[in-house]
Amino acid sequence: MYIYIDRDTSGENMTINLIPWIKHPEKGTATYARDGFTFTIDLADQPIVAEFSWSVAKQNPRCIYLKHSYYVAGESKCLYLHRFLMATPADMCVDHLSGCTFDNRRSNLKNVTVS
Repeated sequence: MYIYIDRDTSGENMTINLIPWIKHPEKGTATYARDGFTFTIDLADQPIVAEFSWSVAKQNPRCIYLKHSYYVAGESKCLYLHRFLMATPADMCVDHLSGCTFDNRRSNLKNVTVS
């Protein structure tokens, strides 16, 4: 298990939650449960992905992703899990081949041009 620390908007109150990474060696995958959703990644990616805190980003009911939020020079930025895993260039998008944004195994992801 890994620890996720959540602060309220004032930054004063802190909640510590245990977020389980469930490993499935027989399938070569790991799953991450957050906010009622379960995301799947390749087991080989789990150690590097586990070094970041992830939250659920709901762009619309069909587009639900995991994102890591951070700041650069005081400006809020976010990194989506699928783009992180695929090292997607800024001018490209990631296609979830199955159409399921919860499945972030590399075999289900493909960098594509916008067209």
